[in-house]
Amino acid sequence: PAHRSVHYRLDKLKDDSGAPLIAKDAPVSYKITSRDARIVVQGSRILTSGENSAFASFGTVMAWCPQ
Repeated sequence: PAHRSVHYRLDKLKDDSGAPLIAKDAPVSYKITSRDARIVVQGSRILTSGENSAFASFGTVMAWCPQ
């Protein structure tokens, strides 16, 4: 059967005060787990070309289902 995918804009996630959880212009790594499904998503983003380069980044994402 088909499964639903979810797309998160990580730079749009906010904390309770409205501040961004992950800055758009900072390197980051993260791990997301689900309480409802057996899946783990892990990713990272690094900036590749100096200051004020909001769109010059390289990211990787992995997802797997634990046994």
